[in-house]
Amino acid sequence: MNRSCRHSCRGSRQSSQLYNAGGYTCLDNPGDSEDGYAPGANEGALCALFHAADYDGGPDSAISLSELLRIIQFFSSGGYTYCPELTTEDGFCAGNA
Repeated sequence: MNRSCRHSCRGSRQSSQLYNAGGYTCLDNPGDSEDGYAPGANEGALCALFHAADYDGGPDSAISLSELLRIIQFFSSGGYTYCPELTTEDGFCAGNA
């Protein structure tokens, strides 16, 4: 996800790769990937900053199916908005404001 409240195709693809790999690791040099993460189970220390999609049940260095589906929902709806007044699993609503 990015600051413009839109989820890109590239971001959806990266989230899918992290899901398919069964987890992710933080890169020592975040510039080595588009988001600072690499596919693969994190067998060392947990990341200082977790992936934005890794929210369900607390960050665990893995993207679950429900987290991946949420990213796809944001992408399919054209974006997302912060909506703390509504009870959503992550505090965001699909669609543009």
